[in-house]
Amino acid sequence: MAGTTAKAHAVRQVLTAYSSGAVSAATLTEYVMTFKGKIIGVAADAETAGAGVGDTVLDITVNGTSIWSLEANRPTLAAASTGAFANAIPRATARNVKAGDIVILSVASISDTGHARLSLSAAVEMA
Repeated sequence: MAGTTAKAHAVRQVLTAYSSGAVSAATLTEYVMTFKGKIIGVAADAETAGAGVGDTVLDITVNGTSIWSLEANRPTLAAASTGAFANAIPRATARNVKAGDIVILSVASISDTGHARLSLSAAVEMA
């Protein structure tokens, strides 16, 4: 067939969870993956501060295993703070997903009252 072609780019999907009210330590949402890929980025933000002592800590698991090797590396925001959560790069091997894997975006722990207007997103690149 005559014509030109462009190099195809990897398909990306963004897995997103949002809570308008104060969060509790629970699952925000879960996805069943439909393709083989890799989690290439994680972002979290809260617009309304929590209250009390402690931090709100988020987690992303693939088939029940956190993508962070150390709990201290999970996305964290102090109770009285708002804005972006501090987070470290997940383990390289734990970021891989395949069709049928269950990816859960969750709140691992909260201060006395959790943050609100909270979002957690994970970008997945097709392998």
